[in-house]
Parts: sequence; structure tokens; C-alpha cells
Amino acid sequence: MPTKKILMLNNDFVYAEIKDLHNVAVAEQLERRLVKVQELKGRINRQEKDLAKIQEVLATTSRIQKEMPLVSNHIAIREYFRQLTSKPAHFFSIKAEQSILDCVNSHEVQDYANVLIAKQAKLEKVLRLLCLQSQIENGLRIPILDSFKREILHVYGLTLNNLEKIGLLKREAGKSTWKNLDKQLKLINTEVNVSVPNDAAYAYDGYCPILVRLVEKLFLKGGWKTIQDALQLLDGATVYDEQAGVDIW
Repeated sequence: MPTKKILMLNNDFVYAEIKDLHNVAVAEQLERRLVKVQELKGRINRQEKDLAKIQEVLATTSRIQKEMPLVSNHIAIREYFRQLTSKPAHFFSIKAEQSILDCVNSHEVQDYANVLIAKQAKLEKVLRLLCLQSQIENGLRIPILDSFKREILHVYGLTLNNLEKIGLLKREAGKSTWKNLDKQLKLINTEVNVSVPNDAAYAYDGYCPILVRLVEKLFLKGGWKTIQDALQLLDGATVYDEQAGVDIW
């Protein structure tokens, strides 16, 4: 299938409308645009004899000539992404990540990671999954971590030393604090309205990054003093600045 490059610039008014929208809202907006263009075409097809009406038709024709290619391009782009996200590989990837966040089916996630390694999938995909599980579960059991290290060294010829040094990948270090952190900071919002968003979680399909929540809390009354328990669950020290009157994480 031939491909072409499309520049996403703000002078593309359709792109300007949809660039900050959730995927679901993009589909709705493009559908409204398409319906509007079809209505304009219907107006052109009606024969007009009045001079003012003819001038309006000409202006409408010019507008359609500019708008229709843009709408068509973005519909084609969205269809391309729809096809990608409907593939089994995408489904299994999302299922594994969701299982990690829900703290269930840990062994299935590890089996899936082993399948990815056996298929020589992109290394970053494997590492992202392992690091996510390590962070959520507060580390991986030593036999499991060592097994992945051996497999990745054998298949990709790389060690995981740097990931271990910065703490993204680590050995099991006690009970996971993820559920408490999620509860206190409301990191997961499954009821977010993607069409009329009122929560940053809409940008990540219901998950709000910890850093975003911390910034939100910082600017609320009481600042980080209201989430001291949650801060204690995070890695690193929390220092209170007496002069500024704020916590520094």
C-alpha cells in the first residue's frame, strides 16, 4: 500500500480541533465534520437563480474544496490507528499492562513477557513491561528477575544493570504500596468523561501519572501537607521548606 507524509500543522483547522482530544472524541468530531461537509454539498446541488445565492454557493464550494481533503486525511489516519489497535498483539499488550495495574495474574504477565522475548520483540516493549511490573509490585522475585536477565542477555546480548542501578528494575523489596497509593491519589479513574474531560486521567485512558497528581495537589489548599501519607509511599525523601512553606519531594 502506498504511503504519504502529512504535516500536522495548526493551519490545518481540522487538526487544530482534534489534536488535544481523546481517541473516542476524535471519532465523534470527525463524524460531525463529515456530516457538515455532506450538508454543504447538498446545498450546492440545489439549483439557485438568485445572484446572492449563487455567490453563496461559490463560497461554499471553495470551502468544501479546502475542508474535504483535510477531513479525509484525518479519517484515514484514525482508521490506520484503529487497525493497529485492533490487532491481537495490541490487545495482549494492553491486557498485560492492565493486569499489572490491577495486581492480578502476575504469572500470566511473566509468561507473556517470555513469549515476547522468544519472538524477539522490540526490547523496549519487553523492558517497559518488566519495569512496570517491578514498580507496581515493589520488585520481582529473585528467581524470576534472574531468569529474565539470563534470557535477555541470551536473546538481545544486553544486561539490565543500568535499569537496576536507577531502580526501575529491582528485586522484591517487601509488600507493594501501589493500591494504597492509587487510593490516596486517585490515580485510576475508570469513569472519566473523554468527551468532556474534567480529570487528567482522560489523556491516559483512565490513568493519571503520579507526577501529575502531585502537581495538582501542590496547588490546592494545604498543598502536600494533605497527602503526607501518600508521599511516604513514594521513593526518595520529602523535605519541608520552612521559608517557602512547601514540601519538596
